[in-house]
Amino acid sequence: MKNVLSREERAIGLFQTAYQCEQFKSHGCRSNCGACQYNVSFYVEDPREAMLIKMDAARHNARTQEYKQQESAYNFICTFIVCAILFFCVYACNSCAAPPSETDPPAPPLAYTNLAWVKEQVKLNERDVNNDGVINCIDHGVIFYEYSPKPYTRIMVNKNDNGPPPERWTVG
Repeated sequence: MKNVLSREERAIGLFQTAYQCEQFKSHGCRSNCGACQYNVSFYVEDPREAMLIKMDAARHNARTQEYKQQESAYNFICTFIVCAILFFCVYACNSCAAPPSETDPPAPPLAYTNLAWVKEQVKLNERDVNNDGVINCIDHGVIFYEYSPKPYTRIMVNKNDNGPPPERWTVG
């Protein structure tokens, strides 16, 4: 019994052969097409039909290559975004988890910190800074901050206070 292909099976086989030829060409094939087993012209009597099959395969191969390039660009962009997010997360976690001694600026040399002079300025410029009607440790702390070396001094806020939030005040 003869192995007879249907018209559709034959067309699919010819297209696959032509597509294989186009893939070889896109990867640098320089062989003699007249002797190549992937040359569709050997399997079709009409040269116009062979040309149409080859053009279809070339168009399909071009679309496939374009899709692969788009997919590659998409993968690169997604990888870059994921790496950026991971970098940000690692940086944020490291800065939060670092002990205060690693994130604080180093203590100034004693020659630059004249603590007695700063304490004297606090006494001389004693005033109600936050306008709450009393002069207390809060006012002294703000005045101390005004006269102390800035990169080495911080005002810490007590967040355990159950009273109303203080009114907004500025230093200076």
